[in-house]
Amino acid sequence: MASIKDSVRNVLESELQQRKNIKIFCSIMVEFEKVDPCELDKVLELTRGFTSFAHALLSMQMFSKFWHIPRDFSDYIEDFTVERSGWKVRNIRDFQMVIVTYRPLFGGNYIPLPRELQEVKQVCLNIDNSEVTPDGDHLKCFLWSVLAALCPLPQNTNQYKHDKKVGSYKLLQNLAKINDKGIKYPVTIKQIRKFEKLNPNVSFTIIAYDLDVDVDTSELEADEDTSARHKLTLSAKTRYQIFQERTYLLHTSEIMTTNHIDLLLLMKDGKSHFCLIKDLGKFTKPPSGKHGRFVCRRCLAGFRNESILSHHQEYCSPRIQKVTFPEENQISFQRYKTMIKVPFVIYADFVALSSCS
Repeated sequence: MASIKDSVRNVLESELQQRKNIKIFCSIMVEFEKVDPCELDKVLELTRGFTSFAHALLSMQMFSKFWHIPRDFSDYIEDFTVERSGWKVRNIRDFQMVIVTYRPLFGGNYIPLPRELQEVKQVCLNIDNSEVTPDGDHLKCFLWSVLAALCPLPQNTNQYKHDKKVGSYKLLQNLAKINDKGIKYPVTIKQIRKFEKLNPNVSFTIIAYDLDVDVDTSELEADEDTSARHKLTLSAKTRYQIFQERTYLLHTSEIMTTNHIDLLLLMKDGKSHFCLIKDLGKFTKPPSGKHGRFVCRRCLAGFRNESILSHHQEYCSPRIQKVTFPEENQISFQRYKTMIKVPFVIYADFVALSSCS
């Protein structure tokens, strides 16, 4: 299926431009064959179809995760051949891809932070809007997260008792700072741009966190029977691996304002929930800790200092690509060893060691 990967990518890019968000599932028809155990000169044939699970695609950055489908089909075929001994794949006769418009993404259902995010202190602020109210406060996690960024609570001993409550932000003086006229709650990703137009002093980076993505949970399972008091924290390496598997950049404003807000969109079982990322550098920090304090909000790459980040941002732009050519007419280098896989190669012909008869 590697031969059709580029074709599939082109089709999906075109569909995303037209539909914005799509959902895909694929099916294949596989021809199997095996020698008849009763008549060895006879070959038996069998055709079997396999269908993948439906995958949501919100941007082409998710394509690499979507293209796990060939691996899934390989697993299906392997299970089939194990259950029915002797069958071998002859060829894949047909490949079909069904694409439909997908409109599920909105924040409004409270979702607790997963364990790997709870253990990193002061990174995410998840406001509890689980209580259903006549005013629809339970649908406005986007609004509460925005207000938490624009109107943070004063730092004192009682801050952490109130910063997760809706009532701490639902104040007239806070609500007066934003314009949400015409915004329907729960807010969809499509409405983010409308909100930016209504509030030109606010810009966003939105990172999706898909809790439905399967990750290696061996470390979690080994610790699940331990009492809450004695639970061990996840290793930095495990936490970062889970982060890499579950996150992708969903939206970044074209113009960064002074009031730039980083939001996390938790997704689980068809539900979505916005929460505030208080420290993006700490949120994306790798286990080594060497790179991550200064983060590019267009690609989530981390850098040691702000000057390197500024240089990177000249090239990392959603609309403009900067191309520069060297001033010298000729370019040379001296480290030839970096061009070869290994520093030494030995070719030995053992025929030369045999004695003449």
